[in-house]
Amino acid sequence: MAMKKKSYTARLGALALALTMVTTCLTGGTMAKYVTTVSATGSATVAKFDVDIKGNDTSFLTNTQDIEFFSTHWYPPVNDGVKESKLAPGVYGYFDIVVTNKSDVLVKVSDVDIRATNEKGIRMKYAVLTDPVNENKPDNFNVEETNLKDEIKSAFKNDISWETSNNSKTVRVWWTWENSSPSGDEEDTAIGTYGDNAPIYALTIAITAEQVISTPAP
Repeated sequence: MAMKKKSYTARLGALALALTMVTTCLTGGTMAKYVTTVSATGSATVAKFDVDIKGNDTSFLTNTQDIEFFSTHWYPPVNDGVKESKLAPGVYGYFDIVVTNKSDVLVKVSDVDIRATNEKGIRMKYAVLTDPVNENKPDNFNVEETNLKDEIKSAFKNDISWETSNNSKTVRVWWTWENSSPSGDEEDTAIGTYGDNAPIYALTIAITAEQVISTPAP
């Protein structure tokens, strides 16, 4: 009986040793399997920002740029009593400010700044219109020099798209040396009687355009 017990124990020990060796062989070897590695790359092109701003077909620049605001689209013509491109009481004309969006984003005119050189106090008045097709003199020149920048900014209130059909906005600024009352004739005459030192009337106009940032819905 004791011999049988020893025999069983020896067999169990041998079996355990065999199983251990089989397990070691299985875990130590490389098993065949399917393997795959995948990857993807996402990219986007940066939207272009390119806004062209012109006054009477001359581009505004970052530095000081002379633009003929008062010597083109000028009335009356040269044979009507005033030398061409000269200011005088009753003379009027217009200039156009054109903002063209060549970007890939929606833009807006966010600021307008105007500085006038008017040492002699020329009585300039303005009318700001958004209908550049109409070349008829406005009925009223009711915009003062000090309010001109606000009127121009208001005229550019709508955003400007990048789509070709509506990527440009034109604002026409009519101007005149007001001559509505004879009471100002003496002042006007004093301005025009200058000898060799011709007074200059000038406007420096700065237009700021920027991207329109959409506001997320609440």
